[in-house]
Amino acid sequence: MKIKLDYVTNSSSTSFCIYGTTLQLRGFCEVLGVKGCEPGWTPEIDYEDVYELLESIEGLEFQYMDGDWLVGMSPDAMGEDETRRQFKARISEMLRTKLLVDVKPEDMGLEYGEVYDG
Repeated sequence: MKIKLDYVTNSSSTSFCIYGTTLQLRGFCEVLGVKGCEPGWTPEIDYEDVYELLESIEGLEFQYMDGDWLVGMSPDAMGEDETRRQFKARISEMLRTKLLVDVKPEDMGLEYGEVYDG
């Protein structure tokens, strides 16, 4: 009999842990150059366009869940000598420069959960 000592996961689910914030589709209007994002209008933003944008940003972690995008960085990305305040400021700067979204460091938190594939 063999005993598995490694981490075991159910293949139909994926766990995630992201230090950052939640963005709705409207949050991607400016960076994607989409018109019609004024309040009261439904922006015509394609899920695939947002996915490709987020996939192209090195160091960014993201997860689509319940109609929103969780964006930020893995807690594992925090530097050994970096304080939590510095880490949050680094994430805030990345979101501002790469996604043109202004999120204050104090408005960020740890987002975690599971996504079921089937």
